[in-house]
Amino acid sequence: MINIGDIFSPPEDVIYIYGLLDPVSREVRYIGMTNNPYRRLGQHLDLKEATTKKWIKSLSREPSMKILNIAKDDKEAIRIERNLIRSLTNLINITHNNKPLLIEYTNAPDKSPFQWIVDKYSLTGSLRARVLRAQTSEAVQKAMLSLD
Repeated sequence: MINIGDIFSPPEDVIYIYGLLDPVSREVRYIGMTNNPYRRLGQHLDLKEATTKKWIKSLSREPSMKILNIAKDDKEAIRIERNLIRSLTNLINITHNNKPLLIEYTNAPDKSPFQWIVDKYSLTGSLRARVLRAQTSEAVQKAMLSLD
């Protein structure tokens, strides 16, 4: 594993699969991917991410980031991220019925991931509308919080 502090100018032509570590237990609590680890860590620490905001606020110190793997493209990165999420326990990644959200989505060419979620979970009413209007996965995850 590479410590985020060891990467001085990360190339942006690769995708980093990272973990946020609990500052006390050093346990990986969140898995994500980015092409810019510095920027992404800053977004988490600025409490702009719905997925990690509550957890980070509950900590006595800031979490650290570990680069767990590197991928050449989105498809490989998604595969690696899914496998890591499936293999680890005690993650705070957004879930539905204790299964990571979007983990089963397979880029069905006829559906956006947002439409896929609506169909998969039979969403109706205002939650359906919020998911379909979402522009980012974080917005979808925030809308889906009410399902757990």
